[in-house]
Amino acid sequence: MGRFYYSQGGKFKFTGKFGFALQNSDAPEKFGMAEEPMIKYYTDDLNAALSQINKIFDALDVPAELRKTDFDNDESICAYVENIMNRFKDYDSSGPVKEDERTYVDEKDFKKEFRVKTVHAEALCDLLLGLRIYNAVRVDGECSLEAER
Repeated sequence: MGRFYYSQGGKFKFTGKFGFALQNSDAPEKFGMAEEPMIKYYTDDLNAALSQINKIFDALDVPAELRKTDFDNDESICAYVENIMNRFKDYDSSGPVKEDERTYVDEKDFKKEFRVKTVHAEALCDLLLGLRIYNAVRVDGECSLEAER
């Protein structure tokens, strides 16, 4: 279950799945993309994507030495976000995460399902999407994608 998104054209191609019950189909708008008919998005605004990524890093309290934005391929983005997700697995700075505060991030690109605090789950899904958009614009000068309704 869930909706998928697909990048269009360029060298930096990616597909992904919106975080089920966490991420709206309009999540790409946070990164400077504009919706086109049939939920098509386009941007060439590198700064808008980078600005939102930095807001997510701040919200997740990711230390400066762990913040990275430039990647060579989508696989390395997935591995990076998976590593960031591990910081939130079952425990956060306030202590153990209670069962009723957890949600599962079931992203097809990760090797396993993650159980993280619900408040972090949407930000982590947005980080994955934002890094994909940012790197597509960085490599190709633009990013367009289609999202399932």
